Amino acid sequence: MSQRPPLLVAAILAASAPAFAAPAVNTAVFATDVRVPSSGSTGLQTLWNLSVSSVDACTGVTATFSQGSQTFALLLNADPVFTPCNFSQNSFPFAGQAGLLAFAGSASPWSYTVTDSTGSITGLFPINAAPEVLPFAQNVLASDASRTPTVSWTLPDLTGFDVDRVRLRVLDEDLAGTIVYQADLASDATSYVMPNGVLEINHRYTYVVLLDDLENGLLENRSRRRSLEPIAVIPEPGTWALMAAGLAGIVVRLKRRNV
Repeated sequence: MSQRPPLLVAAILAASAPAFAAPAVNTAVFATDVRVPSSGSTGLQTLWNLSVSSVDACTGVTATFSQGSQTFALLLNADPVFTPCNFSQNSFPFAGQAGLLAFAGSASPWSYTVTDSTGSITGLFPINAAPEVLPFAQNVLASDASRTPTVSWTLPDLTGFDVDRVRLRVLDEDLAGTIVYQADLASDATSYVMPNGVLEINHRYTYVVLLDDLENGLLENRSRRRSLEPIAVIPEPGTWALMAAGLAGIVVRLKRRNV
């Protein structure tokens, strides 16, 4: 059998070996993130967000953002709806809209640094050229406590605002508020039927409606409103009947074993 020249073997091995490089930043977002005021908070914040691809597990990646001598950590979002790795941070709430808009509209971009086991990458967040304080959706409600409720909401008057998307998020309050599902909807959507297989019986869920203003496909401004109370999913009457029948069958079998 003929032997391949050593240089050819080395070239083949090099070509088939995985390419390890620094992490890649897929998207970088700097946006206004306005929430319904509560507990004395204005809800007027900004958001820094990065979507990152890495050869490492997301827990092995670190991300920071900075401006001048100030550097802050970006936090890993471990919710299952985020893929690949997602990191974000919010500012402290601003006292008023003018302060938020001046900060968000600064012409000095923030920078980011992402590091994994293969190295680091740096870059700049986009400048927010048109910061806005978007109004909120109203009356976020679920139709019932089934596993497939209709979630509905009322849109505010959006005259003069540039809303490109409605996003619905579902938070499982029995999993520490983990975002277990999200759906991107048309800008005029006012309801959504939850698909079967998402909600679990005896779990409590909160529904969040976000109004998103996008620029070149990236978030620029958004508002968010939650449903008032977590809604527990309970078995339907037919499910209770099946469970009772199953338990009765178990009891009968146990009795027969004891005869």
